Amino acid sequence: MKTCLYCKGPLRVRRIEHMHHWRGRHHLIKNVRAEVCDQCGEAFLAPTTLKEIDRLVAQDRPTGRLSVAVFEMKPRAA
Repeated sequence: MKTCLYCKGPLRVRRIEHMHHWRGRHHLIKNVRAEVCDQCGEAFLAPTTLKEIDRLVAQDRPTGRLSVAVFEMKPRAA
């Protein structure tokens, strides 16, 4: 891909951090190869990259752990 599917901006290959939701859990994957739009920032991952992420997460051998604060938005009355 050479241009963003959303805004048609140019894409560049970069290494990113990717939040991956799998089997009801969130995982932070570091050093992921992605094509990232220079204009809107949208990241695109190759199918082979996603398969590798699934393989890594299924092994359940993380290289570290994070603690994350959780907030919940309460619906407002209309």
